[in-house]
Amino acid sequence: MDIKVLVTGVGGAGVGNQVLKALRLAESKYSLVVADANPDSLRVAQVQPTYLLPHASEAGYLDELVHICQQERIQVLIPGSEQELKILVRFRKQLSALGVLLLINDSRVVDLCLDKMDTNCFLARQGFAAPRSLLARNRIDIRPPSDFPVVVKPACDSGGSKNVFIAQQEDELAFFACYLLRMTDAVLIQEYVGTPEAEFTVGVLSTLEGEILGSIALHRLLSDGLSIRLTVPNRTGREDLGSRLVISSGFSHGTIEDAPHVRKMCEEVAAALGSQGPLNVQCRVVGGEVLPFEINARFSGSTSIRALVGFNEPDLLIRSALLGESCRRPQFEGKVVLRSLAENCLALRGPGPLEATECVPVGYGRSTGNALRGR
Repeated sequence: MDIKVLVTGVGGAGVGNQVLKALRLAESKYSLVVADANPDSLRVAQVQPTYLLPHASEAGYLDELVHICQQERIQVLIPGSEQELKILVRFRKQLSALGVLLLINDSRVVDLCLDKMDTNCFLARQGFAAPRSLLARNRIDIRPPSDFPVVVKPACDSGGSKNVFIAQQEDELAFFACYLLRMTDAVLIQEYVGTPEAEFTVGVLSTLEGEILGSIALHRLLSDGLSIRLTVPNRTGREDLGSRLVISSGFSHGTIEDAPHVRKMCEEVAAALGSQGPLNVQCRVVGGEVLPFEINARFSGSTSIRALVGFNEPDLLIRSALLGESCRRPQFEGKVVLRSLAENCLALRGPGPLEATECVPVGYGRSTGNALRGR
């Protein structure tokens, strides 16, 4: 029997979209239902049925989500945005009572990884190398934790490198930190480490009981507008950092490598965290040492890339949790996976925002449109 899976936040190229792509690539059979707060995102999802959800911050979000789960007899729910993750991680028991498996990590791990300073302190306590960091809550706290350059970002909610800056001298640091403090309660000031050529994003997948199923490393290619969030010339005189300083975006591509020393360290971090589910570690290798600078306790923007080469994380986790299947990490040959934009030519919508439309995605053939369902 097909397993009924609801994936939310399927818009754009975010996590929900990547999970959806991965499940479509799975050999297992899934009946897919998708939801998003943006009706235009649902028009290009190419899944039937689709549901329009309120934003996760709105009062009706949970009620509508429960309604969808009951209406469609959902067995597995995968939230595709960080905003939904924050809410649903505290709603696991209620969903379980409805017969819905929430496929995310343990709440303790999610909370720790959402707070970037707590993550950094945890790594230090456990003996892992990590960039030097400090927390600024006001102007008095603003100072570099090391030599320049430094990375300045919100202590929470900086997924996809949103609102992340590079400061190369005191006045830049003060400017960026004060700017962010107008929008958030705390700013993380972190040592900039390594070169963009040495950046990896690593997925470590564990069962919901904490057994590591495997890991996969993507050696990132940071060379274009999709993969780079921010790049500036290196004016610090530090030749060890290269000629340009780069902050990667949420759109990863590059080479799938065995990278045993990188994967081993990331698996050790997952074990120390007690990870139960998906975990993504972003790191750079500096002088042979692996330095993690961001950890996210969720599926990542690289989920579909990993599925393309045979490491399908949502599929493996569903089969482990619902069917009791065990798996071994596949052996990967080196493969380069490159991303590009895809165009979707859509029929004009009628006056009603929930009107069914016909979608003709370029390069994917003809498909009937999705009826966007509401209550």
